[in-house]
Amino acid sequence: MESSLAQSARLSHRMNPQPITVSFRNCRLRWALCLALLLPVHAFGWGATGHRVIALIAEENLTPQAEAAVQAIIGPETLVDVANWPDWIRSDPAWGFSAPWHYVNVPDGMAYDESTANPAGDVYAKINDFIAVLRDPGTSIEDKAVALKWIVHLVGDIHQPLHAGRAEDRGGNSIKCTWFGEETNLHRIWDSEIIDATKLSYTELSDAIQRMVTVEIESGPEPEPMLWLEESRACAVQAYTPPGDGASGTYRYIFDNTSLVEQRLLQAGLRLALTLNYALGDTEVWSNMPNGLHWVRNSAEYTALCHQVYADATRRLDDMKAAGELSGNWTVAIDADETLLDNSLEAKERAGKKFNVEDWHAWCRRAEAPAVPGATEFVQRVKALGGVVAVVSNRSVKVQAATEANLRSLGMYVDVVLLKSDTSDKTPRWDILEKGETGLPPLRLVMFVGDNIYDFPGMSQDPPAAEDASFFSEFGRKYFLLPNPVYGSWLGTPRR
Repeated sequence: MESSLAQSARLSHRMNPQPITVSFRNCRLRWALCLALLLPVHAFGWGATGHRVIALIAEENLTPQAEAAVQAIIGPETLVDVANWPDWIRSDPAWGFSAPWHYVNVPDGMAYDESTANPAGDVYAKINDFIAVLRDPGTSIEDKAVALKWIVHLVGDIHQPLHAGRAEDRGGNSIKCTWFGEETNLHRIWDSEIIDATKLSYTELSDAIQRMVTVEIESGPEPEPMLWLEESRACAVQAYTPPGDGASGTYRYIFDNTSLVEQRLLQAGLRLALTLNYALGDTEVWSNMPNGLHWVRNSAEYTALCHQVYADATRRLDDMKAAGELSGNWTVAIDADETLLDNSLEAKERAGKKFNVEDWHAWCRRAEAPAVPGATEFVQRVKALGGVVAVVSNRSVKVQAATEANLRSLGMYVDVVLLKSDTSDKTPRWDILEKGETGLPPLRLVMFVGDNIYDFPGMSQDPPAAEDASFFSEFGRKYFLLPNPVYGSWLGTPRR
């Protein structure tokens, strides 16, 4: 699972550095779709309509929690929008390795576990792999998006009987027959011809199936892809009977097999919902991650707000420079954690455990914290304007070297790092900057940036006149505050 997903995720990023979407507003995928339409129709399990039917049925049977998770992963797109993405990307040779993921061939009379597994993967194996990706709290949103798109498609594929057909005839692709007098093959008939014969749109067909067809599926909560595979192998016996000659033979074939197609589409849709409800609606990834941490790690609002704060701080320095207010030796005092360094991964890894200072030091020594959005660019702008960047943080001096290494790895070449040796009060460290006791000349502190109210001189959680806006007048001018809904001195305030 690991190597295949890593490869698919890398390729998805190579194709499009942003999370992949399949809206027709996306010109890249319009082009991919145009190329895909040049491929033989039988390359696509169930055809585009069938996969959309399955996705729509699933959408209408998601739990609210799974529905919210889907939206968090693929944004404005729907399951219907992404249902055919794994077929569309077949137009790109870079995705050629994924072709075996759409089907599985097991010799007659042999169980799946007894057969020789395809080293490149198959539809059963990849469904299980991608379920694990969705349930894994350590995977990124980008990896989850890739996994979600594949699951939506592959759950449909495994329910198409000839996607569990014989290897020697390529699941019916090599069996030639006629459809209303036109030459075709058996696999194509089951992928799309029977469905297209209904002359219904995917919304109409989804509605009709759910009103008129009754099926039974496993009660869950855990999906059972092996059951789906064995059902398709059993259904393949019926599917392998070709239609008779002429229009009468085609009409008879439609009459004999439409009910089975509808049954498999409904089962696939309901089981896709069951799978996503299981993978996204009842795991610690979504249910146990505190909302504040989820917001920091996954929301567009957090990223936008950080960029906004740093953009405002940059504009303020540029204005001061233009006004001649940055002459002489000056500095910006910046906090480290949740201001320059994003430690949300540490919080996620520690989920459910109390804070422990030794574990925190171990995290700091890993020097793996990414930059808070906009932080690196701000530090570099301060330097370009001729300022000194002074990091004043309540990290322990025990992790001084690791903190400096972490900052350098992110392109933040700061001038001085003042960590805590005894008191959390930052005033003495600000004072030594002004007095020139750090090995640098005396510096004028022109700006403070942090995520905690105590990162700013004269401020506290209990302002003397909170209703007086003048108490906060330096914010946006000299003080710039980053959001931190995960931890901070605010936790000690009364819960009114």
